[in-house]
Amino acid sequence: MTRGYVTMLRKSWSPKNRARTIVVLVYVFVFLPLIGSVSSLARTSAEAAVRYYAEAIAQGRFEDALSVEMDRGRNDSSVTHGSVVDLRRAQVAAPSSVSAVRMYSGRDVRGRQRAAIDFSVNGSTVTREIYVENTASLRLHVGPWRIAEGAAREETVRTEGYATEVTVGGVSLGSVGGTTASISISASDDLWHPDHHDHEVYAYPGMYVIGVTQLSEHTEYSVDSVAGASAIEMGTRAHHQVDITVDEETHAWHQERFAALATACLRGEKPEEAVCHTQQYHRADSINVGEISGDQREGLRAPSIQVTTGNYETTVGLKSEVCFDQSGERRIVFRSYR
Repeated sequence: MTRGYVTMLRKSWSPKNRARTIVVLVYVFVFLPLIGSVSSLARTSAEAAVRYYAEAIAQGRFEDALSVEMDRGRNDSSVTHGSVVDLRRAQVAAPSSVSAVRMYSGRDVRGRQRAAIDFSVNGSTVTREIYVENTASLRLHVGPWRIAEGAAREETVRTEGYATEVTVGGVSLGSVGGTTASISISASDDLWHPDHHDHEVYAYPGMYVIGVTQLSEHTEYSVDSVAGASAIEMGTRAHHQVDITVDEETHAWHQERFAALATACLRGEKPEEAVCHTQQYHRADSINVGEISGDQREGLRAPSIQVTTGNYETTVGLKSEVCFDQSGERRIVFRSYR
């Protein structure tokens, strides 16, 4: 009996039976779960896809958000598109959250469904309307759905003053200000002058890390009027301002030295602390600077300086700004003002 049982067992594990058993096991443990997963993905709702997209943006998982967008024209590896700086791969300073997702019934003429996402960004609510489309091509987390129009928007960041570089989320916006050759002003010196630049950026709502490489220890900066901010809040406003100005001590020094240095420039002297791009009155008997106005951003102005030479009296105007040499040392640059 034992010998018969062994013989039967050997027959049951013949190569043909063994192959059949392996096929059954593969079907049960591989194909059935795979079929179930595909079926589950196919049943993913548009709302679930929108929620996945929204959470990816809020958590700063921008690559995940980009992977389900259909706008392939903007999804290459470049950070600039024409004159627009793409921040959709930038670094966030802190995660945001999703307050609500609302789906609208019906489809537009292109068969897309509209949805609205409420993001909570640094305590403010930012609403973005997007469009989702069924592509019939399954993808993990979103099934057949893709984001036809996403949550990124164009915003303007104006940088003003002096800086070697300004970055948003690790993406460079370039320098601020520059030498006379680089910013094309009517002066001839090797100093770094203040200037302003408007940058169009394309960004998701969120808090982005901002970096300012200051040109000199005599400068300070603010982001949307917040002094020394380490982040910029995108999505809550269309225009942003990054100011890099001289600090209060340097502004006070500028005010204190203006009259004496302006007088020296007008007399044709070459004071060490100043650069003079002005008319010269070598034989002036007296120079009365008069009223001085201005601020840290715009510099100082004296519009009615009285210059007297003998019986001849003339009125001239001067404006000045603080500039920096290559070592970061400050100079006051004077030019004519009318």
